[in-house]
Amino acid sequence: MAIRERIAEAILGRKKGFIAEIFKNEMKKNKGIKEAIVSGRKDDEGWRSLTEDTKRDLSPLTQERMQEIAFHLYETNPMAHRMIEMTKDFVVGEGISFQADDPEVGKILKDFWDDPVNAWDLKQGQRVMELGLYGEQLYPVAVNDQNGKVRMGYLDPTSVSRVVTDPDNVEVVRQIKRKGTLGRPQKTYDVVNPDESITSKTYGFLTGDIFYFAINKVANAKRGRSDLFSLSDWLDGYDQFLFNRLERSQLMNVFLWDVELEGYKQTQVDEWLREQSLPKPASMRAHNEKVKWSAIVPELGAHDASEEAKLFRNMILGGAGFPPHWFAGGEGITRATALEMSTPVMKRLKTRQRYFKYMIQYIFRFVIHQALIHKRLTDPNVSQRVIVSMPKLLEKDIYTLSLGLKFIIEALETGIEKKWVSEKDAKRIFAYMMSQLGMEVTAPEDEGGKS
Repeated sequence: MAIRERIAEAILGRKKGFIAEIFKNEMKKNKGIKEAIVSGRKDDEGWRSLTEDTKRDLSPLTQERMQEIAFHLYETNPMAHRMIEMTKDFVVGEGISFQADDPEVGKILKDFWDDPVNAWDLKQGQRVMELGLYGEQLYPVAVNDQNGKVRMGYLDPTSVSRVVTDPDNVEVVRQIKRKGTLGRPQKTYDVVNPDESITSKTYGFLTGDIFYFAINKVANAKRGRSDLFSLSDWLDGYDQFLFNRLERSQLMNVFLWDVELEGYKQTQVDEWLREQSLPKPASMRAHNEKVKWSAIVPELGAHDASEEAKLFRNMILGGAGFPPHWFAGGEGITRATALEMSTPVMKRLKTRQRYFKYMIQYIFRFVIHQALIHKRLTDPNVSQRVIVSMPKLLEKDIYTLSLGLKFIIEALETGIEKKWVSEKDAKRIFAYMMSQLGMEVTAPEDEGGKS
């Protein structure tokens, strides 16, 4: 245990109570800072600019340390590793698919998706995993000048020195500044955003050098936070608790032989010890009444720690939003209770899935725009509508849903006949029911396509 702790401290310079230490340092750093005076006028005192930085981010050094510790926990802590992997498994599941309205657009997106460097079928799980692990993802893009073909790269979040936002809107990220290293100077990337210059040839299109996506942050924070950020201390403490129990268990299995040699002098005791060897299991031993053998075991006052372990585990899982029976804690939980406990986590996972779907749609939009800019797509009015289908979070009872769909169709027919519901509303209800079966059906308001 001591060696393990020394390795972690050597790698990260880590101390116990990481989260508490972060906020203590951040408060100390900002101590005494007052609201800025916008101008020199006396009546401006106590007011601040609407666009002023309100210190919702960690310092760059602390941000990098947070991400390094999250990676360390993912590598060494079984519960942290499983939390990140489980989120990834649910979000991408059997894989993501897409369908474009226009065949030419579909061909361009398929070419982008299957590109050996982009390799979305292979890398989609890794991208979801690292989004949760680091709290942000950065993908530099290279665009072929001849045909507008797009290739994505990867920038480690710990390589970022600064995230620059629009001075008038903190929610719009304009630039990413990468740290300089030996042999590689600092570099500034323009984040992919709509071109808002009316005189530009690419006005209205997405342009830029890098995609930037961030999660687990408030609106006026510039950088994302790891899923493990608020759990780091608890995960580390639980890990230490279990290792301490492991060491105690090992000590409980340790014993020694105490041999009393009645009437022996020290020289005789030393000679006797030289002639003896440790008894082997199931061996025979003989001695007279002056020699007494007894095994001594440590009395450590060991007790059942299962309730304490359960308390710590539930604290971590409650913070992470996972039910205990997903982590081998199903004692006393019935099937009905388990289903009810799964509802909140399904909502959380659906939210993450929806964000990743937005990421893909935004990247697709950039790919289509580059194809239009470089005349790979010649029709400026081509339909840019693309349906991205995410995997189902849970396998549904198809028989029950199908039976329910049958009754709903009959009810809708009666409702239309008696004019209780319009045909348009009936189609919308039917489309919703089909979506529960995993089928994408176009509702009336979606007909005609969207760009």
